[in-house]
Amino acid sequence: MPMNFKRAAKWALIGVAGGAAASAMWTGQAAGRDSGERERIAARLQSLAPNVKVDSITRIDAGGWYEVVTAGHIFYIDPSARYVMEGSLIDIERRINLTEQRTQDASKIAFGDLPVADAIVSVKGKGQRKVAIFSDPDCPYCRRLERELAKLDNVTIYTYLFPLASIHPNALGRAESVWCAANREQAWNTAMQGGALAPAHCANPIERNLALGTKLGVNGTPTLFFADGRRIPGVMPAEQIDKLLR
Repeated sequence: MPMNFKRAAKWALIGVAGGAAASAMWTGQAAGRDSGERERIAARLQSLAPNVKVDSITRIDAGGWYEVVTAGHIFYIDPSARYVMEGSLIDIERRINLTEQRTQDASKIAFGDLPVADAIVSVKGKGQRKVAIFSDPDCPYCRRLERELAKLDNVTIYTYLFPLASIHPNALGRAESVWCAANREQAWNTAMQGGALAPAHCANPIERNLALGTKLGVNGTPTLFFADGRRIPGVMPAEQIDKLLR
């Protein structure tokens, strides 16, 4: 969750404790007393962090506490809005990390709404499977991921140039050179191999990509989005990507 909200939740609240089908534990709509408790919690959170948007407040079956979702992050609060608890909620009997599953659900996107015209499109084989990646041309982890992607078949890869200029000062210019090249896919492959790029300037979607990534909560590269909306940050082996594409 945003750092300013973490501080507010930890210090302004008096006491602090330390999926989709995740299960029947997540109860959905509640009425009567639950409604009043949710309103009290919402008011309390609003007073602590007025600039933070709370996406949902849902009563759970574990001790009558409530799950709060904000910006794709989850924490728990008691009905009196006095105690906050951060961390993973585990169903011991089923050995399921319920918080992790719920976080994945909360961070899903509408894949079909991504602006494909703003991406570099690479088709491998028939290209029937799809994945979108926010990537930085100077990111070493992105280069490692590209080596894994090269092992895949029957996939269309949408690469959104997402230069992190605060970390890689040359990334913005290199990203523009990639986009403005006669062959964007070839230029991207060159960048991923650490090769030199011919400087080029043209109208490009990089600012839009940065805004889109910020809106989607992308805070590092690479970040992958699969066709079912799931988000996976970081590098993973080709075998794992292949399973997620199915």
